[in-house]
Amino acid sequence: ETGLGGRLDATNAVHACASAITTVARDHCQWLGESLAQIAAEKAGIIKPHTPVFTTATHPEVLPVIAQHAHERAAPLTLVCEDHEPVTPGPPARIIRYSGVPLGAARYAVDVPALCVARAELALRGAHQIGNAALAATLADWYLAYTGCTVRTAAIVGGLVQARWPGRLEVLSEAPLMLLDCAHNPNGMDALAGALAEFGPQPWTLVMGVMSDKELAPMLQALPAMAMDDVLRATSLETGTSLKDTAGRVTFEVALLQAQLGEGKVTVAQVIQALSSMDASIMA
Repeated sequence: ETGLGGRLDATNAVHACASAITTVARDHCQWLGESLAQIAAEKAGIIKPHTPVFTTATHPEVLPVIAQHAHERAAPLTLVCEDHEPVTPGPPARIIRYSGVPLGAARYAVDVPALCVARAELALRGAHQIGNAALAATLADWYLAYTGCTVRTAAIVGGLVQARWPGRLEVLSEAPLMLLDCAHNPNGMDALAGALAEFGPQPWTLVMGVMSDKELAPMLQALPAMAMDDVLRATSLETGTSLKDTAGRVTFEVALLQAQLGEGKVTVAQVIQALSSMDASIMA
């Protein structure tokens, strides 16, 4: 798995037998570019000549970029997309359709008819994992055929059911309900907010830590509709900052928020308003 982007990532030194690109969203913009098309071009840098590439990136700014890179490298492209989702006309030669079945509490099953995968329950929570599962299943099906495996469907379904990914809507406790998630960009926060809503009305308390290079305000804007009762102020941490310096900054920012918003409960909307009024040097 690439650590950052794709084109210049260290993992790109390996000539893999296939490549996969998931949803492309704004993140690491200072290195990958400000537009989705620029970020997609960096991601598409992992596509190798004459090597199959699989993607769920159907955004109209993203798919043409990936398709063009695949075409230039004569790489067979497979698009994995939702049932009835319109597809921008272009080079994709193969389309795999999927659909999700809600099971409650942010759990889903996935159908991928072309792979004979029906109602495979996903261990990973969140609607966004449906597309990820369909992409993984499509890639696995290709790879198992590539290696001569004949028991493909059972192996794929077993993998989806048993998959574990710590820190991704991970349930740490059922009573009280406690979740751990590493959403770190606006797209990830949208997915988190959607998943939280599926747990039904909850007196959520949000404890959040954010690095200083992240887009904090857009991330928080996904949350007001969740009716959070409390917000424990996230800290803006810079890479390389000492613990001593961090502790001082945290204390200062929390004290400032308390002074601005009072000692009572702090809503997400109030935090966003407070952040927008803070001096830029404080948030740096």
